[in-house]
Amino acid sequence: MVSSRKLFFHKRGSAARLFLFCLIGVLVFGASLSGITVAATPSTPVLTSVPISSGNTLFFASSIDLSSRGYVEEEYLVAGTANIYEYDAGKQVRVKTPNVAYQTRILIRRPTHPGKFNGTVLFEWLNPTAGFDIDFMWQSTNRRILQDGYIWVGITVRPVAINFIKAWNPARYGSLAMSDAGLIYDAVSQLGVLLRDNHSSQNPLSAFNVHRMLGTGYSQSARYLVTYINEFHPDAVLPDGSPAFDGYLVSGANNTARQINSMSGDAGDERRFINAPVPVIRTQTETELALGSATTRLPDSNLYRTYEWAGASHADTENLALTQVVIERDIPGAPPAVCAEENNPLENSPFIRAALVNLNRWVRDGIVPPPAVLINLDSAGKIIRDAHGNAIASLRPPGLEAPLGRHFPLNDGPGPCFLVGSFFPFDEAKLDSLYPSHGHYVSDIARAVRSLVLGRYVLPEDGARYIVDAAQSDVGK
Repeated sequence: MVSSRKLFFHKRGSAARLFLFCLIGVLVFGASLSGITVAATPSTPVLTSVPISSGNTLFFASSIDLSSRGYVEEEYLVAGTANIYEYDAGKQVRVKTPNVAYQTRILIRRPTHPGKFNGTVLFEWLNPTAGFDIDFMWQSTNRRILQDGYIWVGITVRPVAINFIKAWNPARYGSLAMSDAGLIYDAVSQLGVLLRDNHSSQNPLSAFNVHRMLGTGYSQSARYLVTYINEFHPDAVLPDGSPAFDGYLVSGANNTARQINSMSGDAGDERRFINAPVPVIRTQTETELALGSATTRLPDSNLYRTYEWAGASHADTENLALTQVVIERDIPGAPPAVCAEENNPLENSPFIRAALVNLNRWVRDGIVPPPAVLINLDSAGKIIRDAHGNAIASLRPPGLEAPLGRHFPLNDGPGPCFLVGSFFPFDEAKLDSLYPSHGHYVSDIARAVRSLVLGRYVLPEDGARYIVDAAQSDVGK
């Protein structure tokens, strides 16, 4: 994996910088004890609350004023023992090194009062690709989390991220330790069971009576999640035999499952396919499709959906703008870098928010989500494009149904520019021919929004934002 801790990006020709270095390498990297079968260590982890005070703040605290929304943020150190695993010659998981001590941390963002909790925890594997934690799924979904009363939990999942925050604040994080990335699998299972135990004094959510927990992760973390789902989901079992994790939202993963330990490679064979006994929704952008993620496609089933969003890029502008605020607060001073082309403005986050709501309803109420959305590919696996150069799909975002330019899933330039996507605006003559009046443009956007909202691919409030943005634009005037 390539790491770049001090790389910022901004739209060419704009003073507004977008932090994208966290994405570098996301899609392009990737003493045995024989005969020991898979078994998560049964020990319950020990949680220690870490007070937050002036001069001793937690790393990557929310940039949103949570208190004004009736929420609070907490941090806990999580200590336990876990196994390191490996694959045998038959690709079966076995213990490589048993009972290794670890200490990681979790962040919790929860309603102040249990009465505001909707019963569902969204458990995010924090993304470590930048060399430190970034809460991509929180950034994409926090609007709905705060509106609906979810609890969000984020966990530090890799040694590189632990080492970073230990150096960032030794007094707060000096005791953290994770000798191998593979320890996270047992750690997540143990923590998942603990957070569902309403009678445990170690459970910081015991007063909230958690009914459901959904695992989630973005990009590299989504790939770790694929390995967890396939190999370790059965280990996180509640006393009544039900799973600790009731469903999964897997977003922005490429065509491999992530390594099972720090010394192993990623899995690009059959292990890349998600195989879960609980509902799973997978969301992808055009960037992942351009880089080969179509090889992980699975058909719709009673437990699985895939949504591929044409025009959207791996680096979402809404997400990155929120991330930028936190980075400049916690890790200031990084110089900007410039991508060769204008950054793609089409957002992915509205579709992730809808996927979260659909997954929660699927798990909670048995309401089946809408059918898959797939980007059209030719016989060689290449994306098929329309006359404007935009990807064709079974359903598309408003920005492609009423385009203002060509959206491309990649970009040129240093670091992770290739994941930002690029945008090539139409000239005025072409815009005039497409939209002879402002009303034509707004009507085209509204028509596209109507299909997405009625189909439950976009939430009504996000649909309204698309229309308001169109109405406030100068297109066709």
